[in-house]
Amino acid sequence: MHLNFKRRAREQRIAVEVADQFVTATRSSEQPAPPELLAHHLGLVFQRLNFMPDRAAVARVLAYALKEIARRDRVISDLATAIDRLPAQQRT
Repeated sequence: MHLNFKRRAREQRIAVEVADQFVTATRSSEQPAPPELLAHHLGLVFQRLNFMPDRAAVARVLAYALKEIARRDRVISDLATAIDRLPAQQRT
């Protein structure tokens, strides 16, 4: 746990941006994206936000971004399950 709350909040905001960028770019793909693609989007967001991190900051932001992507995947899975449970006449 990081005790620098301002840094953690900023890095979490950056991680949400990375997740947005990554999910938007890989939306049409059914197969898992390579790690290099996530690294590319990480770099694009860092450049856009003018964030010059050190190695530890990159690791933290990447960890937050992966958690955000996993959270979004769980939400989508839960929604798909809920839709599948609806009777057929209510889905249309």
